[in-house]
Amino acid sequence: MGKNGVTIKDVAERGGVSKTAVSYVLNGRQTGVRISDETRSRVLAAAKDLGYHPNALARGLARRQTDTLALVMQFPSVFSGWSGFTNELMHGATDAATALGFDLMLHTKRQDDLERDISALTDGRADGALLLRDRDDPLAERLTARGFPFVQIFSHSALVDACYVDCDNEAGARLAVQYLWGLGHRRIAHLSGSTHSAAAMERLDGYRATLRANGVAPRPEWECEMTYGGATSPRSSLSWGRRSRRRRFLRGATTRRSGRCACCASSLAGACRKTSP
Repeated sequence: MGKNGVTIKDVAERGGVSKTAVSYVLNGRQTGVRISDETRSRVLAAAKDLGYHPNALARGLARRQTDTLALVMQFPSVFSGWSGFTNELMHGATDAATALGFDLMLHTKRQDDLERDISALTDGRADGALLLRDRDDPLAERLTARGFPFVQIFSHSALVDACYVDCDNEAGARLAVQYLWGLGHRRIAHLSGSTHSAAAMERLDGYRATLRANGVAPRPEWECEMTYGGATSPRSSLSWGRRSRRRRFLRGATTRRSGRCACCASSLAGACRKTSP
């Protein structure tokens, strides 16, 4: 049924054709049955006369394809966070989806129950998903068990057949620390993401490995856990502490030669800016 109550039966009767022919023409279905140009014209004319517009949901159910991809974050509130990373991610995902003819659906309803979360993703509204979840999050494994297609972005798991797109986080951290070392710094701080984040832990590994390679033992007081903009975890407000603590941390861990600190995300860079004199 169309949005105005007109059905394909009405279109078929007006055009003097079968409902099957109407479905083939209006839904663009590929079939071995040849539809003549005359029949196609009659169907389109009848649909226009009656003001028929296919119901996208019903058409998706019939085709078993909605041409929609879900974007799933660890916390729904990340979508409203101020992180520049989130903005760039949204731009890239939207541009790619548009180029491939897909709509992008933001999965913003937080489900405290994993089964409900899985059901919401696999109820037919989306053909697949882009997942940015924690390394110990079970969603990817459960979606794999259901045969639901997904790609992990800026994260990955131990699943053998899981597809993912990521960068070399450890190498990036090594480059950042080595750059500061080249400036003459010997007490270099690291502001890391959540311990549940695969990317954050790989960056921490790179930071520590580079210090050791230069003969410096990593020190716990030089490391501080933070979370990304928009996260709803209490850690985002408790781990970084008060402004005075931030100032002491950064000034104590870096030399005064350039006053810089290695940061791995825009949210961390913002913290550094807040502590500037």
